[in-house]
Amino acid sequence: MLIRKRLSRIYFLRKFFSYPIRLSVDTLSKLGLPRTLGILFSYLRARIFPRRNERSLEDFLINRFGSRLYRIFFKDYTEKVWGVACEDIPAEWGAQRIKGVSVSKAIAHAFRSALGKKEKGIAQKHTETSQIERFMYPKFGPGQLWEEVARQVRAMEVRSASTRTSARFIPKRTACWL
Repeated sequence: MLIRKRLSRIYFLRKFFSYPIRLSVDTLSKLGLPRTLGILFSYLRARIFPRRNERSLEDFLINRFGSRLYRIFFKDYTEKVWGVACEDIPAEWGAQRIKGVSVSKAIAHAFRSALGKKEKGIAQKHTETSQIERFMYPKFGPGQLWEEVARQVRAMEVRSASTRTSARFIPKRTACWL
């Protein structure tokens, strides 16, 4: 397995932004000072005066990211991907789908990265899934994984009933067929 750096990007404002969004000089310069301040004040307002009764995904996202960031990124993206208005998606869906993602955690991650306090190795146990920066990739591509599965299945001497639409695998040492 090879260890690779993650490279995901979002095309926004006719510019490519690293994803997950990193609090960096590059990001701030691409957003510009007025937009950055608008996002910051919107976030602070949402933290000080949160929507008390989170009924929809819209409420959930605004409480965690502020109305400005919600409008410029999450609203259109979510509605395009899921085909449902954010106000019609239950807040519980957001809690389940967007675990551990928040502006405060992104800021904390940015400070740790700037101070050189990144986790060593591949584990990244204390890093939120959306903030993971390295991953393992098969040296000869994803097909290598399935070749290994096939090798292990052959090693277990597994048989299958090939004429059935569904099959149960039975180890060779068992005498009966289903």
